[in-house]
Order: sequence, then C-alpha cells, then structure tokens
Amino acid sequence: MAERVKIVYRDFYDVPRMIILCRRGLKLLLDSPFDESLDGYSSTYKVYVMPKGVDEHALRSWEELPALAATSLGEIPVSHVIFDVTKRVEMDAGVIDFLLDSR
Repeated sequence: MAERVKIVYRDFYDVPRMIILCRRGLKLLLDSPFDESLDGYSSTYKVYVMPKGVDEHALRSWEELPALAATSLGEIPVSHVIFDVTKRVEMDAGVIDFLLDSR
C-alpha cells in the first residue's frame, strides 16, 4: 500500500465522485460524473491537473472544474482507488503515482 493523501470531495454516491488532492506538487482533480445514457455514475475517474491558482472553495459550483483544467492525465478505474474506512478523508496514492509515472 502506498502513502495516503488527504482528499477534498463533492458528490458522494458509494464513493466520492469529484475529488481534489495534491500529489507531487500538482493539484489534481478526479471526476467520475453521472452519465445520463447509463443512468449511473462513470466507472472511471477522469484525472486532470488543475492550475495552481484555481481555488475550488471560491467557486459556486465544482461542475466548472473540469473545464478549468490545465491538462488531462487520463483515467483510472474507480474500483482501483483505495479509500480510508469512511471513504471521505483520504485515499491511497498508489493509483495516482502509477498514472503520474506512466506519463
């Protein structure tokens, strides 16, 4: 198990569906949006690098965040993310490190 990182999230259905975390000096957004065509949430998180100046706490809605992203890193399966017991405080950084190492 890799190091754990603190998360901030919005939207929760079984797991957090929109997450912000900091790793290796980057502010990252993980987004698993609701898909109307599937009538359910995406099975993957889209991972974005956010500009350092973006303050998610100052936004009226986090729905704007993906459009503000500096770049997309790819996707990771939601099932590969290991959260703390509450699924609301932190997550294992291994899946993020793997994605960062592969770019």
